[in-house]
Amino acid sequence: MHIHKSHRLQGPVTKNRPWWQTAAEAAAAEHSLFRAGLVEQVRREIAAGTYETPEKLEAALERLLGTLP
Repeated sequence: MHIHKSHRLQGPVTKNRPWWQTAAEAAAAEHSLFRAGLVEQVRREIAAGTYETPEKLEAALERLLGTLP
C-alpha cells in the first residue's frame, strides 16, 4: 500500500487556480451585497408595517399548497 502526502495529490479543482478563486470571490461578493440590500429593505418594510400584507400571505399560501402532494 502506498501512502501519498496530500501535497502530491492534485485534484480536478484546486485553490491554486486563479480562475477558481476569482469566480468564488465574485460569487461571494455578489451574494453578500445582494443579501445586505434585501435585509435592509425587509427591515424598512417591517418598521413601516408594510412587510406583511394580505397579498403576500395569499401568495405564500398558494406556493405552500402547490408543493403539497
